[in-house]
Amino acid sequence: MKTIPKDTGSKIDVTFICPESQEELIESLVRMEKEIDEGKFNYKSIIFDSGSYWMNVVLLSTIEDQTYEAEIFKRRRALVDTVRADEAAYGSLASHMNRICKALKHLSQKGVIVVMVAQGMESPKWNRGLGVAPNFIGQKFNRDLKSHFDLIGLVQTRVDEDNNIVYPPNIKFGCPDGSFMAKYTGKPLKSTTGIMDFEKIIPNGKGRFVLIYSAEAGEGKSTTCLQSLPQPILDIYVEDRNPNTSLEALE
Repeated sequence: MKTIPKDTGSKIDVTFICPESQEELIESLVRMEKEIDEGKFNYKSIIFDSGSYWMNVVLLSTIEDQTYEAEIFKRRRALVDTVRADEAAYGSLASHMNRICKALKHLSQKGVIVVMVAQGMESPKWNRGLGVAPNFIGQKFNRDLKSHFDLIGLVQTRVDEDNNIVYPPNIKFGCPDGSFMAKYTGKPLKSTTGIMDFEKIIPNGKGRFVLIYSAEAGEGKSTTCLQSLPQPILDIYVEDRNPNTSLEALE
């Protein structure tokens, strides 16, 4: 597990950790839950950045590599076999993601605010009736998605009077016409659409498991999380770039 220090001088109290395998990620989440139970966990918020990248790139490429090396089942595929030895590779993706979500949900139930970031997809193959939804592979995991999260929000660009993009962006937790995936549970809000400010979204700071996604580029999902989530923050960073770019945008 790599730990990347934040840039010196940053105003955000955040620690970045970078798991390199599914096993390492799960072990870390189990360890975090134990630390919470023992009063040794030092963070108020967790960001998982990003869930779609972990599923669609890291897990999928690992399974594809193992399938290739197995020479069509001549050898065991360790990552698939940790779920079910006879389960198809794409089905195992859903099982592994469900396992991650279950572990993150446990952390939120113990009082930590947990936010999973995801890229969005327009008219997803698993449900063409949705205009946009989180970009996760396959029907199985997407079918289970709403059962994992307390809140699911679509992030959208916000502009000023001169049509310039401003931050933080807007977020929608409600969708009466069902055109995109959304969910909100908790004390009723005056509006399910507003600026993405977690101090207002979760005003009491109690644990919630939140999924935020957008099909737009440059909306600054993780950057805005860092800015408004209760600190200290633990950022589980899995994408292939320097996480400090999120901090640079705030300076």
